[in-house]
Amino acid sequence: MDNGKSFTMKPGDTIVISLHENPSTGFQWTFDQEGDMILASLGSTYVKPSAFGIGGGGLRSWTFNVKRDGDIHLAFKLWRAWEGSTSITERFNIEIISR
Repeated sequence: MDNGKSFTMKPGDTIVISLHENPSTGFQWTFDQEGDMILASLGSTYVKPSAFGIGGGGLRSWTFNVKRDGDIHLAFKLWRAWEGSTSITERFNIEIISR
């Protein structure tokens, strides 16, 4: 997995982050981003594999576009938002270096 890694990109590049998620449990991935002038979020999608039945997990994907030079840290957390930070069960972090 790419957790904790750094990626060098350039303005105009696109990056897709995909993480396993099972929203039927109430746990969903969200992200915090510093420096939103560097990356633009183009949205997220959730795809449930057809092979899984009711209650099975799927894949949450976010697409970002690099807008300008700079460094940015993306911090994702798997949690139940209504329960707050004590419900965080997993984290995923990457650094984007745009030059």
